[in-house]
Amino acid sequence: VLLADPHPALQPGLVGDRKEPKGDTLAILEVTTSPAVLRAVDAVLKRVPVQLSKLRLADDLGGHALAVLDGELTDVQEAVELAGALLGDKNQILGASIMARMDETLRKVIGESTQFSKCRNWSPDGAEKLED
Repeated sequence: VLLADPHPALQPGLVGDRKEPKGDTLAILEVTTSPAVLRAVDAVLKRVPVQLSKLRLADDLGGHALAVLDGELTDVQEAVELAGALLGDKNQILGASIMARMDETLRKVIGESTQFSKCRNWSPDGAEKLED
């Protein structure tokens, strides 16, 4: 994919850097191809004040790609709508989830990894524990 003047946040995402989500809302976009997610995320970052927390391109995703964006609720909603407008008519968006007022435990899990096999087991404060 050729992006003229890509947003500076794309390069760290391309090499696997992850930023812990800091905003009150998180969005996860799953897209059919890596070029499609790069085009969408580049456009979103240039127009909407959201942070790219994680970018995953094809690895362990069956060729799909995903982006984790975070920020304030209205900004994250606008980012998802913009990505949908850019890619939706081509049926390239497989899913988009918005999580507002995220629980701190979930924030830590997603901040650590978007691959379940790499996440530590987390028990929410006050969770019941079964005895063996």
